[in-house]
Amino acid sequence: MSTVVDASSPGRRKSNGGDGKGEGSRVRSAAHMQGDLRDHALPELLQFLQTMRKKGQLLIEGDSARQSASVYFAGGRVVHACCPPDQGEQALYRMLHWRHGRFIFLADAAPEQETIHTDLRNLLLEGMRLLDEGPDPRQQLPPGITVLHGERDAHRLDQVRVTVRQWKLYASVNGRRTINDLMALSGRDPLEVSRDLYHLLLSGLVSERHDDAFFAAIVAVATEHDEPYGTLPPLPILSGHILRLCDGQRSLQEIRDQLRCAEQDLIEEFRYLVRSRRVRLLAGLQEFERYVR
Repeated sequence: MSTVVDASSPGRRKSNGGDGKGEGSRVRSAAHMQGDLRDHALPELLQFLQTMRKKGQLLIEGDSARQSASVYFAGGRVVHACCPPDQGEQALYRMLHWRHGRFIFLADAAPEQETIHTDLRNLLLEGMRLLDEGPDPRQQLPPGITVLHGERDAHRLDQVRVTVRQWKLYASVNGRRTINDLMALSGRDPLEVSRDLYHLLLSGLVSERHDDAFFAAIVAVATEHDEPYGTLPPLPILSGHILRLCDGQRSLQEIRDQLRCAEQDLIEEFRYLVRSRRVRLLAGLQEFERYVR
């Protein structure tokens, strides 16, 4: 006898007379992705699956065996959620605060019912609003020594709506500052900053995970100018070094590694070089438009 996951209710199992193969092999054969919530925040994961127009079931196991949940996708949207004893939107709100656990996505699994008809972005915003009425958000944040990274994907940034106060906090996230640093830098009430930080984490604007894959895709070459020597404005030192290394072969990642400069400084100077037409992109135009411009 073997067991398989009951797709209608996470955490429950049913018997199935099979060929002797274990549940693990069955689940893995249907899974397209799996991982840890510490590496992929749930709001960010949900938005990714929706963007990719996935169809199937996202199974989530929390800190304990009793903490299990399931989210179904169809037609590029969330259609059902179950987090016993709740179903629908309330179930999704409950699991949004989970920051630890494992997940696995089972492709093509279909729900027995459809309980969610609201757009995912509005669900996440409502989840953040409910946070204001919930427990102390400081208990939901990662440790204070955790370094936070800002989302650079222009497609995602266009979909998120935050307050001016939260946007200013997001602007302070540079991939080097810890949560404690951001708290001190803001000069505001720690409880208020904690709530804003948690909003940013839920919306995917900031993350514990560092995503810099776009650097490797961008390749540029220095351009030749017809202007006489000295008519162009002088370049800052870092811009001059970047321009020298833009030889049409090195990627932006290789330039960053060779110069050992801060990523944000590299992005700002490279953006200026492109805008002033001192360099021309040979590869990675889409990545530049999406993550750098």
